[in-house]
Amino acid sequence: NRESHVIPHGIDFERFRPAPAGPARERVGWDAEGYHVLFPYPEERAVKNYPRAERVVDAARERLDAPITLHSVTGVPHDEMAFYHNAADALLLTSTHEGSPNAVKEALACNLPVVSTDVGDVRTRLDGLEQAHVGRSDAELVDGLVAGLRCDDPPRGREQVREISRQRTGEQLLALYRQVADG
Repeated sequence: NRESHVIPHGIDFERFRPAPAGPARERVGWDAEGYHVLFPYPEERAVKNYPRAERVVDAARERLDAPITLHSVTGVPHDEMAFYHNAADALLLTSTHEGSPNAVKEALACNLPVVSTDVGDVRTRLDGLEQAHVGRSDAELVDGLVAGLRCDDPPRGREQVREISRQRTGEQLLALYRQVADG
């Protein structure tokens, strides 16, 4: 048996940070009014389950007084994704399986509410956050999305993922290299 270490992909806290929605929406070309739900994956990628995201947003629309737009965002340079996170009112992840999705961690770094299926390490990442919801059924995802969109409390996701900032994961990697070198 060998000892193993898991060091997650670090999040760039300089790039992925909270910013006002208005200027971000203007930059990405979204309407100022209504709710905007970010789906940062190609619609045709089966594992991401875009049809489920559409069903969840359609059902949430029936329960809210404002329009909801689901935005599938792909082909955007990674440097620009923080603008989409800040323009959105929630991130929706409906994948059938994942490991440790960077989109969720980046959304949390921007203090964006997250609603997700119970995949990979998402439940652990979202644990204890009021504006984050994990659901197994469509009904649970709809409830989570409606609650996340209605909540007025400021999100605390950034603090939740501070441990996996690029700086912190770099420090962990360096410490591991030193441990191995001193071995």
